[in-house]
Amino acid sequence: MMGGAFSAFVTLLDRLVNFFIPEKIAAKREISQRAHVFLVSHILGPFIGNVVPIAIYMIDPAPGYDVAVLAISITSFWVFPFLLKAFAGGASWQAILLATSGTAAAGGLLLYLTVGDGPNRRPAPRFEW
Repeated sequence: MMGGAFSAFVTLLDRLVNFFIPEKIAAKREISQRAHVFLVSHILGPFIGNVVPIAIYMIDPAPGYDVAVLAISITSFWVFPFLLKAFAGGASWQAILLATSGTAAAGGLLLYLTVGDGPNRRPAPRFEW
């Protein structure tokens, strides 16, 4: 009985992954397999990654805002393949690489501008030979 449910899940996952792979890429076996791995990691990754925030919520009585941001960041990973399909369906790989790199840089800048150094930050000791 369990094998039937697992087989149905794998078939559904395969259909979902194939939805995102353009025909040009699907025609080339090696590139199609790379795209497959990329998409499966983006679909299943948040299940694995959210183990840490869930454990923190279970252990810490008042986990705070930063753990919520971590959980939301990991879960928002799911949106990425849908955004690529919607906005970059026919774009060249160079344009997609530029757009994703720009998004990552914007996220890093946002973190730099909004997140403080932390409660235990202190100046480094003076270096002497």
